[in-house]
Amino acid sequence: MPTLSHEAQVIIAAFETQPGVTPDQVQNLRASIEASAALIEQINTAVKLGYLKQIEPISHSHAGGEYDAATKAMRLPLRILSTRSDKTVNTGEVVFTLGHELQHGFNHATTVQAYATFSKEATQAAKTHHDYTAAIGNLIAANRRDEASAEISGWNAIVSQIKTSNPTPTLADIYNAQPTRLRDFIEQSGDYPVYVYALQPNLTLNPDLTLSPTPANLEAMGRNFFDKEPKESALGALGKSDYANYYGAWAIGEAAKLERHYNRTPSITVNLSQLHLSEKLLEENGIDLGSNPSPIPYYDSSSLPPAKGLFQHTITTHEHVLPISARAYEVERERNPELAPPWQREHAWPARCPHIDKNSSIDDMFEALYQAAIHKDDALARQVGRAYAQSDAGQLFFEQGHLFNQQQQLQEQQAELVRQQQQVLQTPVQHGPVLTLSR
Repeated sequence: MPTLSHEAQVIIAAFETQPGVTPDQVQNLRASIEASAALIEQINTAVKLGYLKQIEPISHSHAGGEYDAATKAMRLPLRILSTRSDKTVNTGEVVFTLGHELQHGFNHATTVQAYATFSKEATQAAKTHHDYTAAIGNLIAANRRDEASAEISGWNAIVSQIKTSNPTPTLADIYNAQPTRLRDFIEQSGDYPVYVYALQPNLTLNPDLTLSPTPANLEAMGRNFFDKEPKESALGALGKSDYANYYGAWAIGEAAKLERHYNRTPSITVNLSQLHLSEKLLEENGIDLGSNPSPIPYYDSSSLPPAKGLFQHTITTHEHVLPISARAYEVERERNPELAPPWQREHAWPARCPHIDKNSSIDDMFEALYQAAIHKDDALARQVGRAYAQSDAGQLFFEQGHLFNQQQQLQEQQAELVRQQQQVLQTPVQHGPVLTLSR
């Protein structure tokens, strides 16, 4: 059985000096670590490599643990370290949480690279097409792999803990060490007192019951853990979020800042459905719009045409602002010029509307059509229609429509031919009287 290094012992001892930490909690922390050989080795390595420099109590209730890459601090909720009324300690929860959070430290270099890639891709989006779906999706996928890897590390730590006293544990032994954590790995079925335990079908164990972070196992834990519904994950400031929106809120804020930095008329596009994001959950997690806290307009490309929306600055309030009506949106545009397209900023209607022709962007055409509808300007509506019909996008649309119509006509002709053939086959044979010729 390995032992904690001197440096690791110093970090654990320093935990007792943190506000609100009791000697009992420190002792339970040390005992839980020393119950798992894998966890001891993991902590010693993390300390040696500089990934772990301090342990702190967590400051809010909606997280089972945290790892702060900036300060190299692991944060734990004191409730899991406290001796319970029955004089026991939830060692399984402590061991799993430590194994999970420490892995985030080992993953830090990969995570840093993922955020650097996001910054590069989001900057390119701000300078060109303004669609941040791919950049945000890639970042959330990296967060998903990070969390899946951390879950596998937690499993291995708890398996090691159990094998200290039981060298040949069953899946039931592992599950019962901490059911709320381990149900993502093991299925329990049947009725009390006879339960049946089976490994989740998308996971593959090693002969020693540990899990390796193979691509298949990482994807499995992404599904089993990261992809859980908000009510199961219970993340964020309000404890109502899933992981995608928990990580996505930061990405949305950064996209908004970049969009404003590079564009006089900022408006971002993102496919919320594709990314499993929700405006409500994003805002409840807290969107940071930076030095300019005014709402930023966005288009949700989940639908056609894309739906308009506003992302609010909620990093301090964590309150979702309900969608506003079209009229309220126009009032907001008048109050906040940044929300208005360029042609609305200085001139009265209709002079403020841009000249729309076949070379205009789809966004400009959409905005002009929107204004035409509001102001009942039939001439502008027809102008936009002609411009779209002459544009490359319009020509492609009409060409696709023409091909579709041809296919429909061909299918209808084939169906009619089949119908006629069936009618012939089904027509009864008519028999007339037999004529006899007499000589």
